[in-house]
Amino acid sequence: MLNRVRVYGELVKAIPQWHQGTCSAQEHALLLWSVLSKGEYTLALRSLVESRLGITWEGELTQLTSLIPSNHPYRVVAIDGSHCMPDHHEGSRAYLINIGVCAITYAEDASSVQFFSEPSIYCTDEGSHSESKIQAQRTCAELQAGIQDWDSTYTGDMIVTLYDGPLLPVADITRNADLFSMVVSVMNCWQERQSVVIGYVSMPQSEYLMQLLHLASYELLHEPCEWFLSDSQIGEIVIPHGNRLGLWRALRPTIPDGIRIAWTYVRYGAEIIRLEFPEYLLNDRGRLEYVLGIVVDQVQKGAGYPIALAEAHLQAVIAEPDRQFFYDCIAQILGYHGGAMHRSYKGARKRQIMI
Repeated sequence: MLNRVRVYGELVKAIPQWHQGTCSAQEHALLLWSVLSKGEYTLALRSLVESRLGITWEGELTQLTSLIPSNHPYRVVAIDGSHCMPDHHEGSRAYLINIGVCAITYAEDASSVQFFSEPSIYCTDEGSHSESKIQAQRTCAELQAGIQDWDSTYTGDMIVTLYDGPLLPVADITRNADLFSMVVSVMNCWQERQSVVIGYVSMPQSEYLMQLLHLASYELLHEPCEWFLSDSQIGEIVIPHGNRLGLWRALRPTIPDGIRIAWTYVRYGAEIIRLEFPEYLLNDRGRLEYVLGIVVDQVQKGAGYPIALAEAHLQAVIAEPDRQFFYDCIAQILGYHGGAMHRSYKGARKRQIMI
């Protein structure tokens, strides 16, 4: 049992120091940001960032753009996923990936909402089950769900596909030839259709803005810079509510032979959000601003988090009773075929309250 008294005592000692360090770092970051806003170092900094970090931005670095929630008809298809890992205490190598979808149509005459739960069962013969491999497989399943036609009767011209999290977290996908091929196929489909695809990253922990400020401090101002902040922590001090920073894009493909990803930072209330999208959406700025307005409208309707994504999560989540149903079904079906699945004593003990 957790020693809560000790935990609280340790936090009382540690948190003031952490907080003071963050506040001091944010003060330095804001000072640097104000220096860069004058434009004197823009060209030199852009060259450094492009060569060192492989990213760049459009327009002025510190320029802010107000975002207006969309009040036009649109359809949003939100996708989220979850998985149930193989449990060796249950004696099975089967696992479950569930994709949840919420499709909402906002129209002047008749709005509608649809919910989908798309479970898939897998079984591996490998001796060990890597969480990262199954996570990569789940990501691929989410991407594939985004190119399905969830409602062939919709005739509007604006459909936004909204994913929870980074658009392409591909670290483990690139190590698997089959998954990699599937991702490239999905990305090509996006580009052929010019699909509107958004990855919604809440409180981003990436460090692009910090790395940019470090480069400016070391290389241009020749001052030491030893603080560390996430993009979210920097966004808190430079982006007002209801605004976004400029448009950023990668100079290299996210994956070989794939499309590049662009993004922007948005603030809604106290939260910083990174919105990712395929680079081809930069070709029509009016359309892009319309799409960003749709995302802000979703955030507003969901009281801080896109309402469609919140509902998709409810369709995707595998609750503990669902997990137990999954394992019980395996045991029952095995029994029909003369097999047996025996729970380990350790697994059984964990499910009992012992005195």
